[in-house]
Amino acid sequence: MRIGIVGGTGFYDLLPDADVVQVETPFGAVHVSAATRNGRSIFFANRHGVGHALPPHAQDPRAVVDAMARCRVDVLLSLLNVGGLRPGVSAGDLVVPHDLVDHRRDLANRIRHLPHGLDALG
Repeated sequence: MRIGIVGGTGFYDLLPDADVVQVETPFGAVHVSAATRNGRSIFFANRHGVGHALPPHAQDPRAVVDAMARCRVDVLLSLLNVGGLRPGVSAGDLVVPHDLVDHRRDLANRIRHLPHGLDALG
């Protein structure tokens, strides 16, 4: 099984001995770390780019998904950690958002409501 993982801050040491390759996509280049664990191929793309050089919205998410498809992953997991503004949500809580702040189209703070099951990248 080939597993793709997209992550950001806090996941840098996920594959410390990985080979890093640059995957070219129609949406931009993505650096992907590749390693084998327990007989499985693991591919990791950092949302901040190499050396934490990018804010996460600056890397086109379509490029990351396309890069993982080019790596022929069977499953793609997206892991993230963010701050929050709700006092009732504590560190370690799992939250499933239903809104998206979309920075991809140069419309800072544009919020789109995502109907259940709708692809956000569409």
